[in-house]
Amino acid sequence: MKRSWSLGLGVFGVLGLGSAGCGSAPVDSSGSPELASETAAASLVASDGQRARCDTRGGRKERLERLLHAPVQPPSIFAGLDQNRGEFGLTLEEAEEIDCQAEISPPDPSVSPYQIASWGDHQEVQVYFNPAKANAILHVVMNPGFKGEAKLRSRAGGAYGDHQYTIGVGTLTKDGSPFSLDLDGDPSLPHPLVTELYDAVIATFAPDLAPVADCEATAACLVASDDTGAHYIGFRSVNYFLVIQPNERTPGQMYSVWKPAR
Repeated sequence: MKRSWSLGLGVFGVLGLGSAGCGSAPVDSSGSPELASETAAASLVASDGQRARCDTRGGRKERLERLLHAPVQPPSIFAGLDQNRGEFGLTLEEAEEIDCQAEISPPDPSVSPYQIASWGDHQEVQVYFNPAKANAILHVVMNPGFKGEAKLRSRAGGAYGDHQYTIGVGTLTKDGSPFSLDLDGDPSLPHPLVTELYDAVIATFAPDLAPVADCEATAACLVASDDTGAHYIGFRSVNYFLVIQPNERTPGQMYSVWKPAR
């Protein structure tokens, strides 16, 4: 039996797109030679996946397995899908050329004008696409069962020392040890560990962006909660967002926000 993930686009619309600077245009991350080579490798996920045929069971299984382990490399590559294409971004049809036919959910007024498509037995990867914008994808959502990760490095000579971080669904580590963002305190106070993680994200994927002392104060980060107590952490300048459920310390979901697809 398939598990259905409800993401509440009303919440995502407010938290993901309602503030200035969120879902901004792609940031050129080619300033780092190491990152440039990694990004080039990630972009090959699509072309390499073409070798497995969608009209065979084995081919579909192979492509799904690649999808579930594909890299997360903001600002544009999420679950191996590069959203930086065309006027509005990657379309559903282009995603299906990479990952084979998706399962389209029935239209849901709660997420209108968008529709949802998914891959995997338990909807491990979903996309919210906009029929009014040539089926361009607004969100790539990575749910439990998705194994891909974002690998981060501290800023060289930065304020936080020399560390490595990993973000994934069910994973948040610093130098291989659990890393809690300490989100359950007074929401009016700054969250310095979010700024530390933000600095590693932009140092890795958008090194031309300058560091900030408090990413919430500059609106570079989103830190918010909904009425269920779920925490939303957003690295707006690189289109990358996390959802951490109450009493959890790791993301239960990750998603992108590609503003041109609105």
